[in-house]
Amino acid sequence: MAAPRLIWNSHGDWVLSLIDQHIWDLSRNCVGWIDGDQVYTLEGEFAGTLSRDSRILKKRSDPRPPLRKDIPPAPPRPDLPGRAPLPPSFSELSY
Repeated sequence: MAAPRLIWNSHGDWVLSLIDQHIWDLSRNCVGWIDGDQVYTLEGEFAGTLSRDSRILKKRSDPRPPLRKDIPPAPPRPDLPGRAPLPPSFSELSY
């Protein structure tokens, strides 16, 4: 199992972790998965794009892509760090 990549909200709070291709919340529940840089929920709904500064961004005006049916099965619950380091400096959003 790879080391977790921490995902932050726009306020700088650690909210999710990416391990391999699965996204986990802080309670160690699998809440989604990633395909390239596209993030999907466990129901196959598009959630947004994972940015280089580890935030999930979604343009509200974009049309909704169709639901994905090829959802990978979730692995066993991972061990997550007890706390996170300081968040990175976020880049400015273009929209």
